[in-house]
Amino acid sequence: MKKIGSLIIAILLTLALAPLVACSELGSGGSNSSGLINGLVDLENEVNYFIIVDGHKITLKTTIQDILNDGYTTRDSLDLNKGVEAKSFLFGPIYFGKDGETCFSMTAFNRADKTIPLSQCTFRDIIIDAEWSTNVSIVGGLTLGSSREDVYKVFGKDSSDSEEVLYYSSKGDVKRTFIFHLDDSGCVSSVRITSFQ
Repeated sequence: MKKIGSLIIAILLTLALAPLVACSELGSGGSNSSGLINGLVDLENEVNYFIIVDGHKITLKTTIQDILNDGYTTRDSLDLNKGVEAKSFLFGPIYFGKDGETCFSMTAFNRADKTIPLSQCTFRDIIIDAEWSTNVSIVGGLTLGSSREDVYKVFGKDSSDSEEVLYYSSKGDVKRTFIFHLDDSGCVSSVRITSFQ
């Protein structure tokens, strides 16, 4: 009976810790495998620049075709074969959704050294907004509706004194940002993630 009790405890601990293991995988592949520095998001580590929508992770390397292959559709028709010049982006957002509901928007970006089809572009900006995004989160488990204090726990205090916007930026050669817009109650109403390279 004692062995069965120990086995049950081991199984329960494994199940309880499983989400922690899954979260640590989000930071794999960078110079800082956890994606954190002193418990806060490492803004220099590209693995931290992503959103999760309905369990689908969209990163800096996710292409428009990858998103469409995951069952998302666009609000407007796209010419996926349209050539996008090297190191350039398309003006105007592309809205992605499922079942007629918009989930997020992005600005297509060609990071390659040659012209590629739009379908192979990744994102320059990705935006989630409380008015039309549901079931979405970003690094640290932050979601639309998270409080200013929740953002501080994941990113630290930002350098602005704004009541409406929290701004975080990488300092290295590759410029990346997180911009959080807050509603009147101090909760996250939208997030814009940008990578300029």
